[in-house]
Amino acid sequence: MNLKQYQSHSLHWLRRYYQECRKMQEVEMSFPASMAFMSVTGEIHEGQGLPYAPVKQVPGIPYVCLRIPTGGGKTLVACEAVSLGVKDLLQQDRALILWLVPSDTIRSQTLSRLKDSADPYRQALDTTLGNVAVLDIEEATRMKRALLDSHTVIVVRLLVEPVPVRKDLAPYKGRLYDPAYGSGGMFVQSEKFVESHGGQIADISIYGQESNPATRRLAIMNLALRGNEADWFRKDDDVRWQFLSRKPKSIFTVLS
Repeated sequence: MNLKQYQSHSLHWLRRYYQECRKMQEVEMSFPASMAFMSVTGEIHEGQGLPYAPVKQVPGIPYVCLRIPTGGGKTLVACEAVSLGVKDLLQQDRALILWLVPSDTIRSQTLSRLKDSADPYRQALDTTLGNVAVLDIEEATRMKRALLDSHTVIVVRLLVEPVPVRKDLAPYKGRLYDPAYGSGGMFVQSEKFVESHGGQIADISIYGQESNPATRRLAIMNLALRGNEADWFRKDDDVRWQFLSRKPKSIFTVLS
């Protein structure tokens, strides 16, 4: 599938940004993501670069958006952008990609098309990345390390997962434990659930653990994208994460 001019233009500047990040990182410049953004936007606008807004939960990780019009082929651009992230930014042969979508309908459509080897979207991925595996979040919880070692793995999931409510299992204060937190959906929903039922988020602490390293990384990305601060530390052979919400005293501690 051929790219339209505005799609190619957007991807060109995304590649330039990634390349600039790598170049500045290699010469050990401070804040390469920020400096690269100002440099490249200066080129785009032929003048002073635009200010960069970092995500404090993932310091140093480049964070940019491409503005594509409605009906402008965002999925195709995303397929091409995945390749740029892997090849130009990470400079790796493969990677683990979290592909977020806003609705269950779009999730189903995206999974169907990206899993179909005859679909132009999947062909765009295969052409640039080689071995690609596309999974939904349930499949991702069962994937083996061998798959990560041989394929670029793309996990498609909802931006916010709906959580079924059972009033008999709905604490509004105290401690809540999830023995297999997966991608962290319960952590994401807990604050909204407590507040929607008149509770105080400062009154509840949520704990959990996850044995699958790949799934654990999805949870970390999931929470970071929603503004949850992450602080991790190592004790003995275990790695432990403590997630702090944007509201004081709201603590989610995740033990791996």
